[in-house]
Amino acid sequence: MTESKDKLGLRRTVSLMAKVWVRSAREAPGATALTLLEAIGKITGALQPLCYGWMVTALVSQEPRWFVLGAVVLVSSASLNHILQMTGTTARVRQRERIGHSYDLEIAELSARIATVDHLEAPAYLDKLQALRDNHIALGDSLNGTINFLNNMAWALASVWVAASADPRMLLLIVAGIPPLLLQPLQQRWNKRSEEAEAAPSRLTRSLVSTTSQVEAGAEIRIFGLREVLGRRIAEAAHRWRTPSTRLATREAIVQTSAGVFYFVAAAAVVGWILVDTLAGRVTPGAFTTAVASLAAMQRFVAVLVFWIGHLGRSIRAVDRYQWLVDHARAVAEQADQVADVPTQISDGISLRGVAFRYPGAEVDALAGLDLDLPAGAVVAVVGENGAGKSTLVKLLAGLYRATTGTIRVDGIDLSRFDTRAWRQTLSGAYQDHVRLELAVQEAVGSGDLARLEESDAVATALVRAGAESDRNLWPYELNTQLGTDWTGGVDLSGGQWQRIALARGMMRRRPLLVMLDEPTSALDAAAENDLFARHAEMARTAGSGGGITLLVTHRFSTVAAADLVVVLDGGKVSEVGTHAELMAAGRTYAELYRIQAVGYRT
Repeated sequence: MTESKDKLGLRRTVSLMAKVWVRSAREAPGATALTLLEAIGKITGALQPLCYGWMVTALVSQEPRWFVLGAVVLVSSASLNHILQMTGTTARVRQRERIGHSYDLEIAELSARIATVDHLEAPAYLDKLQALRDNHIALGDSLNGTINFLNNMAWALASVWVAASADPRMLLLIVAGIPPLLLQPLQQRWNKRSEEAEAAPSRLTRSLVSTTSQVEAGAEIRIFGLREVLGRRIAEAAHRWRTPSTRLATREAIVQTSAGVFYFVAAAAVVGWILVDTLAGRVTPGAFTTAVASLAAMQRFVAVLVFWIGHLGRSIRAVDRYQWLVDHARAVAEQADQVADVPTQISDGISLRGVAFRYPGAEVDALAGLDLDLPAGAVVAVVGENGAGKSTLVKLLAGLYRATTGTIRVDGIDLSRFDTRAWRQTLSGAYQDHVRLELAVQEAVGSGDLARLEESDAVATALVRAGAESDRNLWPYELNTQLGTDWTGGVDLSGGQWQRIALARGMMRRRPLLVMLDEPTSALDAAAENDLFARHAEMARTAGSGGGITLLVTHRFSTVAAADLVVVLDGGKVSEVGTHAELMAAGRTYAELYRIQAVGYRT
């Protein structure tokens, strides 16, 4: 069984590497062809020790023609080698950059194309993705390194032939270079462990550095005197990040030094042996010169193999991580066992049965056994304390998360059967953690419906629905005003103004099937939020002929009276469902929290 798995693993590795090489060759065919010319230069360079031998033999035997021939071949081979090396190296650098850029783009696109976002909250996933990003250059360098290996191997084989032709005893030095080759499996394990150990502290270091460069964090860092604390944390994280590499470099240096000393001793013994025979007349001075001039080349013969194995190991690990990302993206895309057409309107509603969801790495469910019906055309308010599962519910309905267990059905059709992107085309909404799009107002709002991105009337209407019409007085160029002071002519917005821009963006789509407003007014006062929700609830009912559902998620109980249905979540479960009047009359959790908040607002 183990042998069979090993064969499958080897076959898969060879297949993946072959795909990368073929893709790389297609990506830069001209550069690939030019790099192969290096082999010619390498081989001519390997002939130089032979030229030295000819020249010494010519001097000893007083044959000037052989000396001139040796000198001409030496200069010609050195010149040709230099020209081809420069041409090949330039081509390889270009090839590496082009292929590396291609993989950079694909890794970014694969990550962005994954329909769900729960993986972005899984430390194990993020660590593996970080390891891929930190070592992605090995993808672009895979074919480059392979060609470089072939070129160097051509040089090494030619060098071995030259050395062996001078004296067969030089082949003993190949045996002396074998120990580093035998240690390669151990070094590959060291490399893999080092790359994996660096991933988490690498993410932490980058996150902390990014925090210190954000304008939003500037006030707290200065007011609370966090500069030294963050500096220390960054230094500690960076130390943990680089420590595995330092240890790896130390181990490899010890191995290389030990191997170098061993080779030096062996080389000294072999050269001494040949020297004795040279002094005794059994070996010609020319052959001795060629042998001595080949010493470095003989050592590099095994070094080429060692370097190639190391390079191949890095490439295989990078390709394996890349394929893991490809497989993960494909698996998410193929989770729907059958694609159903997304309805153009909702007739019955959305029902959740036994829905549970647990965040990656968490020990308890964020939602547990949730049963809930969202009627067609209804305005539904979802309330509950922090951590009750409100935002998790919204993300499940949007297809950003997939339920761990249970089903979500739209008019009786399982949500997982819909094409995720097609389903999202029917959604709209605004969120507490909205994006601040520093674009012109027209684009920042219009991007809520790309088909109407340039329709000024639609954007103006969305701004009115979001209660942002008064903000237009602050925009010197109306809808063409640039948002964000980082840009020339840009205007600064308050937190509430940015939220109204996000709300307007969520009002752009015509007749969405589901509108999700997840704490979108946290920067507004209670009166403004209440007015906004009341207006939106009225508009939702007016436009509700298509069965569209509006979901209002808020922690302010005073704003939910306008809803048709109120859902109270507690600990990831539904604790109460009913109208505002019904829940107040019941006198349970909802009524108690409503009264507490009402007293707070009055005082």
